[in-house]
Amino acid sequence: MSQRITKTMLQNAVETYVRTLRDHNLLMGELEYTEGIPSSGIPWSIRYPFRNGNSPLGIEQGILGHTAREAYDRLHTIIRVLNDIEAHSESL
Repeated sequence: MSQRITKTMLQNAVETYVRTLRDHNLLMGELEYTEGIPSSGIPWSIRYPFRNGNSPLGIEQGILGHTAREAYDRLHTIIRVLNDIEAHSESL
């Protein structure tokens, strides 16, 4: 059985994602994180608030997922990929 994703876990994932983008010089300003409301069909999202809602790296249309688990997993996948790319490029 998978672990329940809490608000704190998701907030920590968002902070790690932002820090990772910053570390790789990929952040183009501040990001706005919106918590999802599944009962209303509102997904978890993260986007640039003043850039016509443009999405940050790896997140199409700013949507992280329709469940907390989807949002959490997507953030951690992007973080792992960015860190793996850096580790691979350093070993070349």
